[in-house]
Amino acid sequence: METNKLVSIQRFETWLTPSLFYVALAILIAGNIFVWFFLKTGTSAPDSSNVISVLSNERDKLKALLEKACGSAGLISVDRNSSLMSPDDVRRNQAPSVKGNLVDLLQSATVMVSHSKGIGSGFFIDSNTIVTNRHVVEGINGETVQISSRVIGSAISAKVISASQDSQVGSADFALLRIDRAPAGINALSISGRPIPLQKVFAVGFPGSAIQTDSNSDFPSPIFTSGDVSAIQPQPSGVELVIHTADISPGSSGGALFDRCGSVVGVNTFVRGVESRSESRRLFALSADSLRKFLDASGQKYSTAANCTSINAN
Repeated sequence: METNKLVSIQRFETWLTPSLFYVALAILIAGNIFVWFFLKTGTSAPDSSNVISVLSNERDKLKALLEKACGSAGLISVDRNSSLMSPDDVRRNQAPSVKGNLVDLLQSATVMVSHSKGIGSGFFIDSNTIVTNRHVVEGINGETVQISSRVIGSAISAKVISASQDSQVGSADFALLRIDRAPAGINALSISGRPIPLQKVFAVGFPGSAIQTDSNSDFPSPIFTSGDVSAIQPQPSGVELVIHTADISPGSSGGALFDRCGSVVGVNTFVRGVESRSESRRLFALSADSLRKFLDASGQKYSTAANCTSINAN
């Protein structure tokens, strides 16, 4: 019996030559590839449909989250070909009619406020109403002020229709300007809530030291700077001060401090100088919550925006 087994093994080894072994292996691999390709072809259509459906659902969820976080009326759309909504579009809840981006929104909403005693900044909150600081228009004794920007194209007269009681540091320092005719091409900014420390913010306005060098046009462009919120400081007067690092200078007063969604989180108001070599300048804005209180007390309508929390830099 053992002899017969040994003979069978020898015959098998003789029959299974190396060349025959590799041919059999190639046939096995080819068969596996054919079976895999057949199964993939038979199930690819439904699988692709399911994948597309899942991706579409995830896209819609992400779009909804971004729209909720970026509550600015001017930046509702997150499509690749997004556009800004004009104030009239927002009121009518219609589709956007003005093409643009965040810079366009701020440039079309920000104005230089000027009169015989100096200049400052301001921004539209509706098609006829501009927010600025009280100290920007203080002491003009009934004189009308002028607002101007490249978007407006010419200086327009404006009247002071409301102002806070005083402009002391640490108190409400707000004023409202009204123009008779809404200029074409402007946009209004929505007002957000209180920012948080380390939130990324931007300042826009017309600091005198910067706009003096702008000789390309009769109407200078606003200056943009970026920084972070350092702290929120409640004051005995009831207002909140936002300390931030987005550089501002004289002339920036009354301009908007805004978030990545283009919503107002504060109104730039004053700078505290260096008191010692170990300190740097501190930049202050009145918080959006304080601005809302002033607008409510003045009976002024405005649009609000949700906090831009989903895309904080930190």
